[in-house]
Amino acid sequence: MSKLVAPQPDDRTLWKRLLARVHPDAGGDKDLFTWATKVRESLCVCTLKEEACSKVGSTTYTPERIPFDSDLGYVDEHVMLTLRALSIGKREEPLYARILRLLLDCPSQAHGRVALRQCRGASFKQLGYISHLAGLSKEQRGIWYEIARSVPLSEQHAHHLIGKLKESG
Repeated sequence: MSKLVAPQPDDRTLWKRLLARVHPDAGGDKDLFTWATKVRESLCVCTLKEEACSKVGSTTYTPERIPFDSDLGYVDEHVMLTLRALSIGKREEPLYARILRLLLDCPSQAHGRVALRQCRGASFKQLGYISHLAGLSKEQRGIWYEIARSVPLSEQHAHHLIGKLKESG
């Protein structure tokens, strides 16, 4: 009789498959998707001396940023993330939809600073500043963070949103 060899808990392919199945855009449950994402993040073990966490696949998680797969930073993938954010915005409350609609003209580049910002997740400092500029309450800010995680928003998205909110403010 052969032994069943279970994959490692940080198996990138299986996490992608799981999250794709439970994602609300694929007919999954929003709460289950949020829970599965948090379980995935909990696999990241940090020490106080480390600046960054260990990797789960090519997704890096640092406490000050939302988890983000650097492969999503390529121009085509970043454009798809932007479209995803706009699609999610259509289903959110008007307050969050208004913020996400500002991504309509978010640029994507193959090189330079913009390209570097496309390869990292938005920082919680940026997301907090966006919520401040948009006039969100503390409770609304928590919902905003979850929306940002569900996209996931890149540093470039956050940079663009801050610029747009400052222009309109």
